[in-house]
Amino acid sequence: MGKYQWIRDVFTAQEFDAPFILESDSAYLPTLKEKMKLINLSLSKNNAPAPVCAEIKDITDDLIRAMDYYYRGDIGKAQDTIYRMVKRAAKMPLAVSQIENSISFIGPWHRFEDYRKKDSTARLFHARLSPKVVNYTRNDMMHIPFDKRDLIQPQRFSLSGLPCYYLASTSYCCWIEMDRPNESEFNVSAVRPKRPFKIFNLGVSGMTMEAAAEIFEEGRSFTYHGDPDQTMLSLACLRVLALATSFRVKRYTPYVSFKSECILSQLIMLAVKRLNLAGIAYFSKCLNSDSDAFPICVNLALFAPYEGEGKESSICSDLEISEPVNYAEYKQMGIPEREMERERPNIPEVYLASKNVFYPRTYFHALDYYLQQSLDIDAPPKNARRG
Repeated sequence: MGKYQWIRDVFTAQEFDAPFILESDSAYLPTLKEKMKLINLSLSKNNAPAPVCAEIKDITDDLIRAMDYYYRGDIGKAQDTIYRMVKRAAKMPLAVSQIENSISFIGPWHRFEDYRKKDSTARLFHARLSPKVVNYTRNDMMHIPFDKRDLIQPQRFSLSGLPCYYLASTSYCCWIEMDRPNESEFNVSAVRPKRPFKIFNLGVSGMTMEAAAEIFEEGRSFTYHGDPDQTMLSLACLRVLALATSFRVKRYTPYVSFKSECILSQLIMLAVKRLNLAGIAYFSKCLNSDSDAFPICVNLALFAPYEGEGKESSICSDLEISEPVNYAEYKQMGIPEREMERERPNIPEVYLASKNVFYPRTYFHALDYYLQQSLDIDAPPKNARRG
């Protein structure tokens, strides 16, 4: 057994295979308490180091305490509790990074090993739906404007009336996050930051931790000079936060005004903003298992800061956006073989048409490549106004 066997025994166990699907909103807090208690018991049972057990116990206590405060109406206490916890976690290795160095997007292989010569660039996409094929422009592919706050529904990492700009690592991820819409309704742009964005990383799965443990145990961390023990502690803490924000309640109406499973996510987002970070990276909760999320289904929620603007946040000028493409129209094109089969390392299969399909064989992957190429070729001048 390796030094970090406790990582495998605890965080790859079936009990912690997220997301957790619930039948009702009222089941969230009891199930959260059960999962957090089970994590602490499993760490102790599997001989995790004492500093790990102590840190995880503090985090799980804070998570439960914050939820209890919130349900009692002590919103300020709930927010302060999560802020102190996130502030402490943000000082740990890998918790905060720029997008291009985020373990959520490039994984432990690129972060720890000498993979920089390979394709390890984070790619980002944003999608919008339309009732029919329309000619959207770059100006249409931004966040919901401030003068339409009333349209903003509560989402996992954003509150009603406070817009976030949601991005994904592939067009396929955009598609499943939008509940698999009709092809003619689905419009996608590639997005690229024009400046560094520091983000908080919750894109950590049991697979991420197992891969990191193996790299450290085998001495293959050629480009990483941090303390492996502290790094594994950090990944464990981030994974617990990821688990606490990985619940999905079955609902049979399109919109509801309150979602218990989003409370902790929203409080964490507010804490991230208070720490002057740009947003949060996390794995899609629309999959059956987040062990399948990397690198195809990684999400990024960027806070759209408001400083009195009439419509658009200042973030609009910090992003390059390709002209959007309608998916149905794109599929009418003849797809070059290089776009359909261009492969990247460590890409898993996706589930389409009742079967598993290697992602580089899909039209989604071809669209990703097409949009990235158009972003490189057709990006507007840097001083041009973004919508």
